Amino acid sequence: MRKAVAMIFIVFIACSFLYLPVKAQSQTIIVPDNFPTITAAVLNANNGDTVFVKNGNYTESIEIDKPISLIGEERNSVVITAPFSTIFGSQTIKVVADEVKISNLTVNNYNDYGFGISDSGNRSKIISNIVYAQTAIVTSAPFIIVSKNNLSGSTSVLVSTHDCNITDNILSSSIDLEGSFNIVSENRITGNTVYGIVGYGVFINGNSNNVTNNTIVNEQDGISVFAGSDNTIIKNIVVNCIDNGLRVDDGSANFLLENNVSDCGHGVSMGLKANNNTIYHNNFMNNIQQVSMQPNVSEYWNNSNEGNYWSDYSERYPNAKEVDDLGIWNMPYVIDVNNVDNYPLLLQYGASSKLREQPFPWLPVTAAVLVVVAVVTVAALAHFKKNKHKAESASR
Repeated sequence: MRKAVAMIFIVFIACSFLYLPVKAQSQTIIVPDNFPTITAAVLNANNGDTVFVKNGNYTESIEIDKPISLIGEERNSVVITAPFSTIFGSQTIKVVADEVKISNLTVNNYNDYGFGISDSGNRSKIISNIVYAQTAIVTSAPFIIVSKNNLSGSTSVLVSTHDCNITDNILSSSIDLEGSFNIVSENRITGNTVYGIVGYGVFINGNSNNVTNNTIVNEQDGISVFAGSDNTIIKNIVVNCIDNGLRVDDGSANFLLENNVSDCGHGVSMGLKANNNTIYHNNFMNNIQQVSMQPNVSEYWNNSNEGNYWSDYSERYPNAKEVDDLGIWNMPYVIDVNNVDNYPLLLQYGASSKLREQPFPWLPVTAAVLVVVAVVTVAALAHFKKNKHKAESASR
């Protein structure tokens, strides 16, 4: 009886496995070989498939509503252009699914209010594309990666969410952060007049964003915190911006550290509602006005040991001297009654006096060598006399 029950149980388990779903193997759909349009290929794709687009010109508006990859053969030669439209917010590629990858395409949208790629799906990857549009890429879902793209438009990237990573792109206009906890790093942003607008390099309207190691040239403002706190702006190069290199309009506890700001209208600008921000280890060089401060605003311009490098320091304080070879001046750099850099740097940050090349210490080294030579000579003579004495004793 027990054997029969056991056999029935085994058969039941075995049969149940027959009804488990089997994951379909991912496939590659080729355009135009398998389908004449990208839209048709996407409609017929299954989750996890790749739609591979051969070189050519395609006039389509594409919606991706499943987790697939859309990959071009060569990004300069696969050109997708949105059909003519006067509708506000028309899109060339619209992503509404999670975990979509878009790569190796040229995407155009010449609508005055159009988007190149809009993405509302989590964890998407937009990598190595060329995009021309009024707003090149707009994201409204978190954990999106935008990397290695060449983007042109009035706004290159608009992020209205959190935890996105915008890295290693070439852009003609601003990265607009309307959310928090985003990372913007290793981008090159160069203002131009393609759309008749030169605006912000990076515009921040949120909290706890990290803007690091970007190069920003020829914009109206380089990096601007319109409103927000706890943002970190570090190790950026900002050059030749018309109004401000760095700017905080409204916010506190923002950190502006280790940036190189040169040849701008103002090196750094602080608005009426900007208080208790920390600004040190920056190099402010050859700006028309190094700092622009609103009345009754107070910031921190140094840590406990070092402040900023100011290219006009020697001109303002011709009698200042270095403090004990520490790489700081003995006179503070006074901005106004509420703002003072107490430890201005003698040299640009990264080349402090502590790291300067020191003259070779010939005197102590020579003295040490002479001592060693003397000790060795005395020891050798003693050894020689001892051996000679032993030899004379042995010959007697």
